[in-house]
Amino acid sequence: MKKMIIIILTAVFYLFAASKYQYAEVKISSPGDIKFLQANNIDIDRTSLGRGGKPIDGKVTVYVTDDEFKLIENKGYSLKWTPLEVMDKASYRNNTSIADSMLIWQNRWPNICKRIQIGSSAGGLPIWVLKISDNVNVEEAEPEVKFVSTMHGDEVTGMEMEMFMIENILRGYKANNDSMLFIVNNTELYVMPLFNPDGNTLVQRGNANGVDLNRNFPEGTLYEPNTPIGEEPEIAAMINWSNEHNFILSTNYHGGALVANYEYDADFGVANYAYAACPDDVHVTWLSYNYSQRNTPMFNSYEFTDGITNGNEWYQVLGGMQDWNYRYYNDLDITLEVSMTKWPAYTEIPGFWVDNRSGMFWLLSAAHKGIYGVVTDTDSGLPLDATIEIAGIDKQYGTDPDLGDYYRILKAGTYSMTVSAPGYVSQTINNISVTDTSGMLRTATQVNVQLVKAPRPDITLSQTDTLRISAIPTGTGQNTFTIGNIDTETLNYTISTSYVNSKTSGGPDAFGYTWKDSDEAGGPVYSWFEISALGTKVPLTDDAISGSISIGFPFNFYGTEYTALRIGDNGAVTFTGTSVPSTNSSMPNSSSPNALIAPFWDDLDCGVTQSGDVYYYYDSANSRFIIEYYQIVTYGTSNRNTFQIMLYADGKIRFQYSAMNGTLTSCTVGIENELGSVGSLVKYNAAYVKNSLAVEFDPNLLPEWLTVSPLSGSIDQNGSNVITATANSTGLELGNYFANLIIASNDPDEPSLTLPVKFSVSNTVIPGTPSNVVTSISGSNLVVDWAVSANATSYDVYSSDTPYGTFTFVTNVTTNQYIVAYTSSRKFYYIIAKNATKIEK
Repeated sequence: MKKMIIIILTAVFYLFAASKYQYAEVKISSPGDIKFLQANNIDIDRTSLGRGGKPIDGKVTVYVTDDEFKLIENKGYSLKWTPLEVMDKASYRNNTSIADSMLIWQNRWPNICKRIQIGSSAGGLPIWVLKISDNVNVEEAEPEVKFVSTMHGDEVTGMEMEMFMIENILRGYKANNDSMLFIVNNTELYVMPLFNPDGNTLVQRGNANGVDLNRNFPEGTLYEPNTPIGEEPEIAAMINWSNEHNFILSTNYHGGALVANYEYDADFGVANYAYAACPDDVHVTWLSYNYSQRNTPMFNSYEFTDGITNGNEWYQVLGGMQDWNYRYYNDLDITLEVSMTKWPAYTEIPGFWVDNRSGMFWLLSAAHKGIYGVVTDTDSGLPLDATIEIAGIDKQYGTDPDLGDYYRILKAGTYSMTVSAPGYVSQTINNISVTDTSGMLRTATQVNVQLVKAPRPDITLSQTDTLRISAIPTGTGQNTFTIGNIDTETLNYTISTSYVNSKTSGGPDAFGYTWKDSDEAGGPVYSWFEISALGTKVPLTDDAISGSISIGFPFNFYGTEYTALRIGDNGAVTFTGTSVPSTNSSMPNSSSPNALIAPFWDDLDCGVTQSGDVYYYYDSANSRFIIEYYQIVTYGTSNRNTFQIMLYADGKIRFQYSAMNGTLTSCTVGIENELGSVGSLVKYNAAYVKNSLAVEFDPNLLPEWLTVSPLSGSIDQNGSNVITATANSTGLELGNYFANLIIASNDPDEPSLTLPVKFSVSNTVIPGTPSNVVTSISGSNLVVDWAVSANATSYDVYSSDTPYGTFTFVTNVTTNQYIVAYTSSRKFYYIIAKNATKIEK
């Protein structure tokens, strides 16, 4: 007797305390009770609802924490815990045994199946998929189909159905079964029997984090972005995997009810329990009906007519995988509830296989019903990334851009289809007949489409590398390039300029500030300018801040001009703040203080007797305002620190550190704007500050030195426009400056081209080399012409009687043309471009 009891206890157990979330049953007296649960984000198990959201037997099952249970209970609802009854857990497959089976199948039939891990669960378990196809390692022009199960870890019937299906397909293929041969040879099938291995291991609905995966996919009706960032690991893995494929049909197996559920589970402006038709309503209804019709218990459902239901009409679900597949990927996904019990006794599984086998294989055949084909370029034959639209269905589908193939699942009927692609003439094919002959696996109508390129412009640029311009200080330089059009349609273009920050090191921040220190090549030179004997002393006590102090000139800081500032005791100044606290923070930070310049923001103390003082001085000779913290001690120590802030009239900021002592790793070094939204942080609470160091912040407030003419234009076939780029060095220091010319056009293949520009400001400007030297006779004159050379102000003309003889100087001209009286003597000419600083042959 004792032995028998042990057997019973190991065969059936109740899970209750092992998980944060558990099942409970709530008595429902009115629709308001459901609204209360929804308003409090209680996860309602939809399988406890009948059509129209009516609670079965006046109760609903919820998936709640202890706190949520108490919330419901405290509102006076009658409820009780109903822990899941798990039957024969040891008899069911688990994540490890599923992986092992897939590996065995892969080793046994390596040409037609392959085990794939698409990611890992929240608990670190692998998520496995088996791919089945005749060329399993090759992407083919075949419909991609995926079967998924057990995203609720405690709903296991579908998991076993998918494992049974895999084995039937593989063994049937090897036995030359016609149906299995067709499936494997003409389909890319992916089977994921266990999407939630955490939940299955823990025997719970959610993953290891307690999250219901079928309530947390990106929701289209809430305009949520389809990104893996911030999602549960299982959902992120599904998103990444789906991005790599072009699935056209999916299933999503559940337990707890008997019904085939189709899109939408939720739609814009459609109330809960109302019918929410998706654009493919006729076709997803047809798919659901045909599955249910082949599953007798489902089809004879007493809750759902013909065993099918519209999701929203049953019960609205936000964040469900079914709608996510359809909205974001055009993937027809059917949710299949295949057992009234979530975790039935394993002895019932063969019966469930009998119920579901025919429906599963019919769904596989449905991937080959409707219209299919390949879209290619008429001239090249290459596949196109095209859009497929069926008249009367307000949804666009696409081809697989790698191969150009498409598969549009449709029930029998007559259709019109429009195929389009950017840069091509759209094509509409009418009266396409789709049949669905019983007993045939492929009844889809093949429609291959070749698209003709639309009349288009084709942009060309004469300049294939960087456009170089040079000028002396306060001078200008020019260079030209040509935009052409070598195709039939008129080319329309516009040109805009984007300046490139040529500084390196820190930044730029969102405003444009960059920083460098004196340890870097090209950085500022440390040059201490002592002001303690020249400047005005600022009396400060511990944690105090000065009154408003005039800078002496308008200082542009993050686009705002300030004429005064306040100096804080704690190693920073502010243009708008009323304090600089002793506790420093990182930058940028919206908390006060803002509009902050902080060379050494730390807990300092100007008020103690052993401390030095703070001084300020306007150095008019060098157009700068200097603040010096002279021998200021760190609070509670005797360590003295001397450092400076220099504000320059051109907007630059320099920090200099003369003598720094004690702990130097608890300070903030940087700047931030008035809102605390943008800043340049050099260092925060880390080693950096040292003696004889200079740090300079540059706002890069450079003049707009580049102009282009013309900025826009139109070019007919085989025409061209010469574009002149002029650079002005006024206000620029010696050095190199960079910009990009962005050329936007109506060329569909190259709608935007970028031409880099390098502008060199130096005391020596090299003119461009003269090119395209040609001669012609005009009346009694010989005319020598050549292309204008960039940065040339004049040209020296040389001539010779032989091409290899000595060339003799003839004259200097200021245009790109030389005219001389014609003689019968043969002459050869040599042109040299010149300017005030350089000549170029």
